[in-house]
Amino acid sequence: DIKVAPKGFSEFADQQLEAASVKCQGGMMDCDGDRRDYAKKQMENFSKRGTGEEDTTCKAEEPCTSNLIGAAVQALNGMTPAEKYKNLGFDEEEYADRPNVFK
Repeated sequence: DIKVAPKGFSEFADQQLEAASVKCQGGMMDCDGDRRDYAKKQMENFSKRGTGEEDTTCKAEEPCTSNLIGAAVQALNGMTPAEKYKNLGFDEEEYADRPNVFK
C-alpha cells in the first residue's frame, strides 16, 4: 500500500539525514564499519585476557591501572586516575590541573 506522508515529513526526513551525516563522521558513531571492526577487535582482545596473548597497550576505554576497583570507583564519580593519563602518553603538565584527575 502506498500512503501519502503527512505535511512536514519531508523537512523532518531531511533533518534526520543531516543529523546522520554529522553522526557518521568518525569517532564512536562511525557508520562506515570502522567502529564495528574496532569493537570486534576489542572483543577478541577481551577474550584473550589472562592468556598472555592479549594486547596490553593502554587505550582510552581501558582502566590502564592495576587498581581496577579504585579505577571503577573513580570513574563512577567522574574522575580519571592520573596513572591512566600517564600510561596514555600525556605529559603531566597536560593533565595535572584538570579538575577530574584523581592523584
